[in-house]
Amino acid sequence: ICMDHILSVLRIPTERASGFIALGEMAGALDGELIEYLPTITSHLREA
Repeated sequence: ICMDHILSVLRIPTERASGFIALGEMAGALDGELIEYLPTITSHLREA
């Protein structure tokens, strides 16, 4: 649920920066658990 929320925030241009910050903090804390989300995260990075 948390990851779904962060991914939805990345779709909103005015909220995108805070979404990427939260995503970075989660990635550091979860140590590789976000691998299944990499294709989606990569597409958001390309759009940014």
